Amino acid sequence: MLMTKEVIVKWTNRVKRHYEEKGYLFSAIGKEFVCKVEHLSQGSNAGVIVKCSVCGDDCEVKFSRYNQIVQNQRTYRCHRCSARRVGKMKKTPILIVEEAFKSMGYILLDKGYKGNSQKIKYMCPQHGEQVGTYAGIKKGHGCIRCASSLRANRQRAPFSEVQKLFDVRGLILISKEYFNEDTLMIFICPKHPEKEQVTNCAKLRAGWGGCRLCSNEGRRGENSYRWKGGISKLQEIARHTMIYSWKLESLAKANYRCDVTGMNGKLDIHHLYPFSDIFEQALKNTGIPIYDKVNQYTEAELEVFSKELSKIHFEKGLGVCLLPKIHKEFHNIYGKIDNNPEQYFEIKPYLMKKYKVR
Repeated sequence: MLMTKEVIVKWTNRVKRHYEEKGYLFSAIGKEFVCKVEHLSQGSNAGVIVKCSVCGDDCEVKFSRYNQIVQNQRTYRCHRCSARRVGKMKKTPILIVEEAFKSMGYILLDKGYKGNSQKIKYMCPQHGEQVGTYAGIKKGHGCIRCASSLRANRQRAPFSEVQKLFDVRGLILISKEYFNEDTLMIFICPKHPEKEQVTNCAKLRAGWGGCRLCSNEGRRGENSYRWKGGISKLQEIARHTMIYSWKLESLAKANYRCDVTGMNGKLDIHHLYPFSDIFEQALKNTGIPIYDKVNQYTEAELEVFSKELSKIHFEKGLGVCLLPKIHKEFHNIYGKIDNNPEQYFEIKPYLMKKYKVR
């Protein structure tokens, strides 16, 4: 129903003749005048108020649009009511919708179907309750998780290829299930059959991820990049037992407190000169041979070496007591090779400021 009675329009060359025939007195192009709504031209863009014949709401539309709707529908419906009418006309019967879901192996759970684009619940036999639309089902778009599984199956390498990866590395594959490159697979190394190990295909393709025990053996002893002729075991014993008196005197001199913070507790003894350099100097001075194992040395050789190592330590001066975290930070900055006293005294003010020492 048209609610507007009069509207304001402008004189234009296009409508001048129309309104003069309706009895309106022309004034000037572009000038406004009041016109009754029934005298408007069919294509007028003047805004009018119309009542929806369905919901009864007042709507503002162009007069030309109102005429077009009335001619097609014989009555005016607002935008919302028109959409509902179109939706009802296009709505697929619920039985057809159920059959579409059933054809893909799904069970329709939501019976309140309103339109093709409405999200409705359905049951997937493999992955449980899902949400989708009838429009999507018609296009073949079903359960997302099923689609992911299908895509994964197409991209998954055949088990024979997986078996070949282990065979090439000389490993015995135990697992029989393979899902993707990251699947952990159980295997046994022929050299270490007493222990089952795990890896995945991604690691094997990258050239690693084989037997860890074999890898560790390949980095020990003479195979290690740090191999120095078999002195590591002797060096460990020397560090922990042969310089004990030097450590005690270093702690006593510092009153068992950190040189940076003044705090007591667990302390490291920092060498102002690298321990490795002192150790090699002691080996050179004593001239004792280098053996693979410490038990190959005689007690006399160890005693001579111990005295020489301790003597050089005291000649270089006592160590500096530091909290473990400060000791670690020093070596993170300067490394563990070619250290000297100048480095420590250079960094000490910075460490004192960082740890708020007054």
